[in-house]
Amino acid sequence: MTSSETPPPGQPSPPASPRRRSGSAVRRWGVRLLIGLAVVAAVAVSLWWLFLADRITRSVEGWITAGHAAGVEASVGTLSVSGFPFELAIDARELSERRPDGIAWTTPRMTGTASVAEPTRISVAVPEPLMIELPTAAGGPVTLSIDQIAAALDLAGFDGRRDGRATLTGVAVSVPTPDADAGAVVAARC
Repeated sequence: MTSSETPPPGQPSPPASPRRRSGSAVRRWGVRLLIGLAVVAAVAVSLWWLFLADRITRSVEGWITAGHAAGVEASVGTLSVSGFPFELAIDARELSERRPDGIAWTTPRMTGTASVAEPTRISVAVPEPLMIELPTAAGGPVTLSIDQIAAALDLAGFDGRRDGRATLTGVAVSVPTPDADAGAVVAARC
């Protein structure tokens, strides 16, 4: 009896030969699994980046709102977050703050970058002059001009896991002296 023939009535059918998966079917299954994992990873990274970008925007809005509640005039002209998918690049324009005690600062631009993997470690730069106005006992304010600031901030210390650190580099400060000519300044460089 050949395998294509049917058995006579009353006799059991011969067992079917086990079917083996071909190598190409296993490869197709593996490729589908890898593609599925890549899609899940891409969606997870995208959602994480969007979450962090939203947190940055909300933090700046919270700083302004909290300042207003304490009598501080704070403002940011524009704020943008870019760098998708692996970096958070923050660009803030026209920042200013004036406190009730008379201390004020303003800068045309401040930038920051952080890795999506370590969003609490931020490199901050103030590439354009930061103007700081300090009140004096004599009545008139003293204005400090800081030409450039580069800082590395580790904000992880604020959650209690590590010590928070801040490092400033490349700071140039110009302070007008009250007893000098109008154009004279004292400059310091760090």
